[in-house]
Amino acid sequence: MGQREWAIVAIVAALLLGMMWYFFVTQPLQGRILELQAEVDRLTVERDRGRAAQRALPQLRETIARLDAERQ
Repeated sequence: MGQREWAIVAIVAALLLGMMWYFFVTQPLQGRILELQAEVDRLTVERDRGRAAQRALPQLRETIARLDAERQ
């Protein structure tokens, strides 16, 4: 084979490797990124709910203490 044929083979091989990289590495990673973003969103909601409960805790403790005092 001549130099031109080897260059064509090298170009085709590089294109095939690039396509394989895209379909076997990049595409699955993009799907995983979407899953992780959904999990981060879910955990952010849980974190905000926990922080709201934490802020309400002193008032809840006061209410419990007041109700215990009234009951006694």
